[in-house]
Amino acid sequence: AKKQGCMGTEPGEVQVVPGKGIRGNVEDSVVEIGQITMFGESLPTEVRTAVEEAFGKGESTTVLSVANRAGLVKGYAVICLEDELRSTAAQNLETLRSLGVTEISVVSGDTRGAVEAVAKRV
Repeated sequence: AKKQGCMGTEPGEVQVVPGKGIRGNVEDSVVEIGQITMFGESLPTEVRTAVEEAFGKGESTTVLSVANRAGLVKGYAVICLEDELRSTAAQNLETLRSLGVTEISVVSGDTRGAVEAVAKRV
């Protein structure tokens, strides 16, 4: 980003909220980014709905909020991420089945919805 001339303002007073996200001051704003649990009950219904819809499609989400120093929120964003399927995934499963493997399980640290969405695509 620095080489492209896209460097923004360095954040100040950065705090990690373990297992939830991160917050810091950028110029005259307080910026928070993290899981929906970081924001408690303060999120507007529209933001919660967007997160729930993304989960329903198997997407992982991150919520971003920007507030003034007094805590008045200027805006929210919901960032949705979808896992990329490996091009060999379907063939690998077919190979296992042709070798007589009848039970195939997924072990993942991802959300159940994200895992199910990927499994449906294979």
